[in-house]
Amino acid sequence: MFLEKIEIQGFKSFAEAVALVFNRELTAIVGPNGSGKSNIADAIRWVLGEQSLKLLRGKKSDDVIFAGSATKQRLGFARVALHLNNRDHRADIDYDEVVIERSIDRSGESDYLINGAKVRLVDVQLLLAKAQVGQKSYSVIGQGMIDSLLTFSASERKDFFDEATGVKQFQLKKNQAIHKLDQTEENLKQAELVLTEIEPRLRTLTRQVRRLERKEDLEKQLSDAQNNYYSYLKGMVTQDLSAAKQKAISAEQALSVIAQEQKKIQTEIDTHGAGTARDEAYNSLQRKLFGAQEEYNALTKKKILLEGQTDIELLKRGEGEQVLLKQRKTELDVRANSLASRIAEIDQRIARMKRTIEASRATVAETKTKLSRIERALASGDADSRAAAIMKSAQDLHRDHETLLQRIERLTTLEDVEAFKQHFKPFADKLTTFLRSLGEPAHSREHSWESFTALNAEYAGFVQTLHEAELKCTADEHQRAMLDQQHVEVERERAELARTLGADGATRKETIANDIMTLTASLDRQTKVIEQLRTDIDQFHKREEGKKQELITQQKKLRTLQYDYGIKNNELTGLKVELAKLETRLEDLEREIAQEAPNFSQHEVTTLNEVQTKDTITTVKKQLAIIGGIDTETLTEYKEVKEKCEFLKQQTTDLRAAQKSLLELIKELDEHISKQFQASFKNINTHFTKYFKKLFSGGSSKLTLTMHTEADETEEEELEGEGAGDDEKKGSSQLPVRRFDYSVDIQATPPGKKLSSTAMLSGGEKALTSIALICSIIANNPPPFVVLDEVDAALDEANSIRFAEIISELVDKTQFITITHNRATMHQAKILYGVTMSESGVSRLLSVNFEQADKLSA
Repeated sequence: MFLEKIEIQGFKSFAEAVALVFNRELTAIVGPNGSGKSNIADAIRWVLGEQSLKLLRGKKSDDVIFAGSATKQRLGFARVALHLNNRDHRADIDYDEVVIERSIDRSGESDYLINGAKVRLVDVQLLLAKAQVGQKSYSVIGQGMIDSLLTFSASERKDFFDEATGVKQFQLKKNQAIHKLDQTEENLKQAELVLTEIEPRLRTLTRQVRRLERKEDLEKQLSDAQNNYYSYLKGMVTQDLSAAKQKAISAEQALSVIAQEQKKIQTEIDTHGAGTARDEAYNSLQRKLFGAQEEYNALTKKKILLEGQTDIELLKRGEGEQVLLKQRKTELDVRANSLASRIAEIDQRIARMKRTIEASRATVAETKTKLSRIERALASGDADSRAAAIMKSAQDLHRDHETLLQRIERLTTLEDVEAFKQHFKPFADKLTTFLRSLGEPAHSREHSWESFTALNAEYAGFVQTLHEAELKCTADEHQRAMLDQQHVEVERERAELARTLGADGATRKETIANDIMTLTASLDRQTKVIEQLRTDIDQFHKREEGKKQELITQQKKLRTLQYDYGIKNNELTGLKVELAKLETRLEDLEREIAQEAPNFSQHEVTTLNEVQTKDTITTVKKQLAIIGGIDTETLTEYKEVKEKCEFLKQQTTDLRAAQKSLLELIKELDEHISKQFQASFKNINTHFTKYFKKLFSGGSSKLTLTMHTEADETEEEELEGEGAGDDEKKGSSQLPVRRFDYSVDIQATPPGKKLSSTAMLSGGEKALTSIALICSIIANNPPPFVVLDEVDAALDEANSIRFAEIISELVDKTQFITITHNRATMHQAKILYGVTMSESGVSRLLSVNFEQADKLSA
């Protein structure tokens, strides 16, 4: 694995997006002070997850975003991406290329991505730890680390050597396991505490549940007995109710049939009683007869005139004067006799009409008497809810009756009869309504009902009689009109005879003779028409008489139906009373069921011993009363507590198993960390001695490891470098299960000096010692890449050459990217990047590949 490319955009001085491409050879990044070279190292450290703002040379998180310059505005975000070649799959991820990206905006929100997928910081750290890349160790080494490596605190030096020895990833796993173990132990403690609290409650609830189970058995027994008992009672009542309803339905249907038949017959009676259509037919016949008689009279008049003209012609010649006078006298006598006869006939008819009217008065008076009697009978009847309405109807009928009597007394002409008819109709309607209001009487009203039924029939006869009188009166009026017209015609005839006396004789006589013959024929035809019309009128009277008989028959049928209706209605009333009783019984039973058996379930029960079942119900109720009330939530609480207790027991079992598993894992990790750490530490110590002697051309150095136990007891294991010989000491200790703590002491003695502490070294000696230690770590556990940020700044030319030689040796083990001003280091580089700041505050890149340049120059 090695670093192929780094992309920087908006990070510190790199306002524009730049990309640095690397290979496995040594790459040097050069440039003047302040050009932004170290910002590249900061970018790498930042994308690897560095959280220390001090190491990033900032005060707050958004300080890493380009802050703007004289010519460029500040940016709103920063982004850095590392492209790692993972063809050797050193990183535990199934990709040949791994892209680790970090971005931040002005709000301080930071995101981590691995191959475009959002991840957590810990995911990045774990992936890098497995690949031996760390943000705090030797993957990115700055001049500050060189200066402070020898003065690190114990914890900082421990973190450094954890990464140096390759146990960082195991330390992370161990820390995670310890954290889980702490949580497991805390959860176990809480579960055991809760168990201690709820187990006594569970025992109490268990006793209550046993009582509750006994109570439930009794309640089920009670429920079964009540279901059988009430199902039987309800079934019997329901059966009786159903039978009563069926009878009521049958009675209602019978009433409906009777009512329909009543309505039908009443309609026929109303049709027979309605005189409008008959009046129109009769009037039509009368009009036709009147018209025919008028035409007959006109023809007769013309004939007489013509005959008179003939006689006048004779008189002009001095002939027949006596004949004319005799004929005229004879004619006038005939007409006078005819008129007298007709007048006498009309007088007789008028007399008969008066007798009819008198009879109607008597009928009305009798009706009034009967109404009064029925009214008194009704007033003495039961005071039910309809009495007031019936009394009011009777009083209204009395008032209308008096009014009609007064109008009958004033009847003299046809117009009076018509007016009487219009005023009589409301009385008829009210009487009919009154009769119908008594259509559903109680048994105590049967006599009144029969009386009113008879009264209704008599009233219908009275209406028919009055109608016949009306028809006859109409005929008399027509005949009077005809006589008046004839009288007018006679007078007109006399005047006409006087005018025709001077007409021409011979020619006129012949013409008049022809006209007389024609008129005679017309008179014969008109006579037949008049006879036919009179025949039609006689037949009309006969039909009306037949209809009157039919009306009487229908009225008898109606009275019978009304009586049957009353009987059937009384039967229905009794059924309704029975229905009401059964429904009340059913409602009472349902209320009792709702109170005594809320969970009642209806089912069919055909036979049952009511007494025995009732005794069973009473006995079970007493037993339930002895048990007493138990909270209905007891069983629910018992189930919840029992379930919770079982869950906690299972949880404690699982937690103990997890605790054991985590302890074993921590122990294994401790053993692995201890074994790998000590082996790596020994190799680092050996390489440290080697590179120290090479850089100092002699001298001695060693690393001393001090292990700390749980009881703060320490055992030292000193590993000396080459040349230690027989003085090398090996220590062993039993590492604690949950702790691997140590401290490292660095000892360095340059040639010709005897120093007791590294603090006594000069600045250059400290730098060489730190470089020797870093190189020994790289040689022991080479990371995929190492970024050196001006670590050789404090070296003189001779030491710079030695440092460059060591770097050249280590290039085969790891990839080096060095930020330097040193010519010796530049000389070893294969790729050279230059960083400039041509524009104030903005860094730019220049690159040179020396191998390609050599090929081009050759």
